[in-house]
Amino acid sequence: MVNGIATLVEYRDGRIDVVRWEHGANPSRHVWFAKQNLPPIVYEGRLNPNLSDGPEWGATVNNAVRVWRSGLGIDRRGNLIYAVANYQTVGSLAEILRRAGAVRALELDIDEDWVSFNTYRRPGARDPSSLLPDIYQPADRYLSPDERDFFAVYARGGW
Repeated sequence: MVNGIATLVEYRDGRIDVVRWEHGANPSRHVWFAKQNLPPIVYEGRLNPNLSDGPEWGATVNNAVRVWRSGLGIDRRGNLIYAVANYQTVGSLAEILRRAGAVRALELDIDEDWVSFNTYRRPGARDPSSLLPDIYQPADRYLSPDERDFFAVYARGGW
């Protein structure tokens, strides 16, 4: 774990947050799950002032500036906000998340080779579908071994 990096955290009490990590290499016993990526792109409702198109935000295929980008934010009430779109810069992705209500946000995958968001209509990962039809990766991507990491979000019963 690296200090200063945007981190998706799930606490043992079930709360989820996007934070700027400041707890060193060892998370507290209250942390159940933590996923880090890069510096925050939105923090305390403000865009990161360093949202250049430089390598800090990931290398893109053919060094393109506007590519598929995805990100995750959290609003003031603790709701997660996911954004994915093609032809985005890191700055435009941050602005999308901020306008959607994110007070803190991080960039996730970039480029058509990596961005994906899959849903399953039935238990047992049956009837997979991709969030957007233009996403390159297949909807059943993570149902077999894959070189990328991922995490899952489950709806509570009764939805």
